[in-house]
Amino acid sequence: MQHKDRVIFTGRLERERLTLALGGAMALAFVSYFEGFGIPVAEAMRCGTPVVAAEATSLPEVAGDAAHYCDPFNVSDIARALRDIWSDPVRREQLSTAGLKRSQRYTWDRAAEGLWASFERMLHDAGLEVKKR
Repeated sequence: MQHKDRVIFTGRLERERLTLALGGAMALAFVSYFEGFGIPVAEAMRCGTPVVAAEATSLPEVAGDAAHYCDPFNVSDIARALRDIWSDPVRREQLSTAGLKRSQRYTWDRAAEGLWASFERMLHDAGLEVKKR
């Protein structure tokens, strides 16, 4: 790897260090083969960090236009996506801005509202009345 001295594999980080690492990174590469949601993608977008993501699983739905996509089974394509981000400051800024905007979808309040709405629909479909306090 030509830029191996510039790539950092951190392993697990505590919240404070994770925020610092993501905020200072040129990009997050998240090329998972199997993913239920992609919390690291949402975290990176929240920090304004450009994302390189797999064009598979849930990641395109989570990141939308706020990620640069690649084939997670093709190392050359992953490298191409990282080079694209590395060499194009305008694209990095576009992804950063789009990521900050898109990350606003992923808050605990919105998650709780969605969960509550699901409960209400299930109860309604079961013929039960939902009483609000």
